[in-house]
Amino acid sequence: MIAVKRIFRAQPEDLAAQLSGAAVSDREDSRMDVAEDGAAAAAAWDAQPADLKLRTIAAFLQRHPEPLTPAELAPLAITNDDFVQALGKVQPSAKREGFATVPGVTWDDIGALGRVREELRMAVVEPIRRPEVFEQVGITAPAGVLLWGPPGNGKTLLAKAIANESHTNFISVKGGELMSKYVGDSERAVRQVFSRARASSPCVVFFDELDALCSRRGGEQSEASARVVNTLLTEIDGMEARKKVYVIAATNRPDIIDPAMLRPGRLDRLLYVELPTPGERADILRTLAKRTPLADDVDLAAVAADSRCDGFSGADLAGLVREASVAALRAVVLDGAAAGARIRVTAAHFAAALGRTAPSVSTVDMRRYEALRKLYGS
Repeated sequence: MIAVKRIFRAQPEDLAAQLSGAAVSDREDSRMDVAEDGAAAAAAWDAQPADLKLRTIAAFLQRHPEPLTPAELAPLAITNDDFVQALGKVQPSAKREGFATVPGVTWDDIGALGRVREELRMAVVEPIRRPEVFEQVGITAPAGVLLWGPPGNGKTLLAKAIANESHTNFISVKGGELMSKYVGDSERAVRQVFSRARASSPCVVFFDELDALCSRRGGEQSEASARVVNTLLTEIDGMEARKKVYVIAATNRPDIIDPAMLRPGRLDRLLYVELPTPGERADILRTLAKRTPLADDVDLAAVAADSRCDGFSGADLAGLVREASVAALRAVVLDGAAAGARIRVTAAHFAAALGRTAPSVSTVDMRRYEALRKLYGS
């Protein structure tokens, strides 16, 4: 279509006549003066509304009912510039439906987690960038990764950043949203996820809260849930090859996930996302406070090393920064500070926020996670 429009613009005399005729028929009181040279005709064409362009093309076809001669068709050729222009107008069907996207999260938005980042890079990013290297050692099927650990440590952000770094499409499935009360609908939804992922490959499929979708079969689990687990297992490692479709899942309860999901060939790489150390907490605080106006007396490393921050997750640290910012705003909004006063978050505000913020992961929960870490490894 772009090439045809380009050739159509190159007919200045016909274009001028059609534009003039269409404008007169639609607007009796208006007059159009179109230059006879090609550049002016092209500019006049681009300035017209879409409906007027359609009427102009229809009028052109009515004036030329006979097929175009070889001389008239000779300039008709698709150039590289036409493809470049078309790239800005055509989207994959999965993106048009809002099903697959490329996340906007980068590594600059994530603090710490260097060890997990390297493992994910070897499991997802490098096989996409350098597949020939992995084929040399016989690795052809993409690996599956399960991120597990205490809540609030950035497991979802990790998956989004990996998809962004590898420039792949990203499909996110949240917990049990695929479950349906109608027989067969849940299994069809699982198959549809992987069908669209293969159509949008290379693609990362992220299952958040996998334990809600793929719990251990047997016992009190219903027959419908067991069928969903069976469908998910066959889609991940079944008869149909899963080429360039990478599966990443996250959970807080790996002990209730069906063991068949964790065998090699499926989610064979289990990565424990632990609570940040004092040094990692400082890195996370610096990342979270990028847009926060800090006073000169604020030492984020000292805040991260405070004993009251022990056991804080990434989400807890985000709550700490927000609480300190609210304390700074309170002086302006409630205490009646001078209008236009410059807001600064001080060390006193962080001290007050530390008194109001508590770890979201209890000591009992941490002991349970450490026991699971010995069972599943890191």
